[in-house]
Amino acid sequence: VIPRILGKHLIAPPYAASPYTEVSGDDQFLRLVFCLGYGPITVEDERIGETALANFTDVETEFRRGYQPAQLTDQGAWDASVGTYPAAPTFGYKYTVSVAGTVDGVAYVVGDVIIFNGLFAAALSTAWDKNGDQPLTLYPNAVFEEALQIALQQADGWTTRTSQNDADEISVDVAFLGGLVIFSGDGTKTDRTVQVQIESSPAGADTWTTHETVDITARQTSVVRQSFRWATASRAQYDVRIRRNTADAIDSQTFDVATWATFRTFTNEDPVNMSGLALKAMRIKATDQL
Repeated sequence: VIPRILGKHLIAPPYAASPYTEVSGDDQFLRLVFCLGYGPITVEDERIGETALANFTDVETEFRRGYQPAQLTDQGAWDASVGTYPAAPTFGYKYTVSVAGTVDGVAYVVGDVIIFNGLFAAALSTAWDKNGDQPLTLYPNAVFEEALQIALQQADGWTTRTSQNDADEISVDVAFLGGLVIFSGDGTKTDRTVQVQIESSPAGADTWTTHETVDITARQTSVVRQSFRWATASRAQYDVRIRRNTADAIDSQTFDVATWATFRTFTNEDPVNMSGLALKAMRIKATDQL
């Protein structure tokens, strides 16, 4: 259901596409895109629960106001190097940057688009929506994510799962939920290394390509995560398999239980292919704050 906002309302918007996670270092991030309704609309006082969005760290957002195609009037090229916005615009005037520059603190590169929203004086950057009718960059692909909790033990050999159809890229996360470390007799922490191997094959073909044979090393009792992503040879469905090459620990002083935690299929196409919708994309650090 697509909301239709009439007047001013407090809303909890639905997802426009399925959220998914990604790993950067030992931190987990969440990517989301919300459908705010038929546009154009204005958004203010954004919150997660009762907490202002501005109070969270490592947050990137991207807003599409939801202009209807008939509301836009192409005015051609605009030279951003002159340092001022176009004069005397009306609502929906659209310009394409021909020369890079910075205006009112906002940097523009060749090919960027600006659209006059009519909410503020034309000399202010807040009056112009940057790339307001362009595809989202924070959520550029259709993504299907499966949350897994599959223990990877050397004794079990390969563990195999099958991607969704139309896979252009695939990614997997391997996690050590109990940490990755060896404790010596006096309690001192030392490095522990576990090697994992990742391969894929066109579904059912049993012709495997190795993507990673990697040593994961850490000396910590907190969660260790590693993410691996690769482009497929062609858009299709794939079998993906992972195995642990390092012998399973049998002593109580070694913490190294490996888990296949996440499996993602990426299809390189706009996740929302309907015009005129107001969208909000977000990338936010989930570790220790969500």
